[in-house]
Amino acid sequence: MHNFLHVYLQQRRTREREAQEHERNEQQQEPNQYAIAQQQQQTHETEHEQTQRAIAQQLRQAYEQETRELEPSSESIVQFNRNKHERVEYERDKHKRSEHEQNGCERNDHERSELEKNASRTPENATNTPSKRSIAQRARRE
Repeated sequence: MHNFLHVYLQQRRTREREAQEHERNEQQQEPNQYAIAQQQQQTHETEHEQTQRAIAQQLRQAYEQETRELEPSSESIVQFNRNKHERVEYERDKHKRSEHEQNGCERNDHERSELEKNASRTPENATNTPSKRSIAQRARRE
């Protein structure tokens, strides 16, 4: 009986020690978890502030650019319209030229491939064996 009591008491003390350790660990983790959450919150706020600053700077730059473009000009409305018309025509012509050059390149590629095909049909590359077609044509003539 004495042995049973001794084992029982030993197990009880072990369980109590484990319970105390567990409680200590939880108490230590709470401040750590709080500190981690606080750090994450600060990081999030910092990132948010940086994003807001960047957006504000972009808006400021866009506003400044628009105000520069909208400043009253010394040129007359007629002159302004004429200049704008010239810019539009220049851009359109530039676009047409680039399209024409592209088409020219495509045409040159097509012509080059046609020349290569024709070059491969030259007599130097031809075989001495007549084709079925030429045999049939010769037979009709005879």
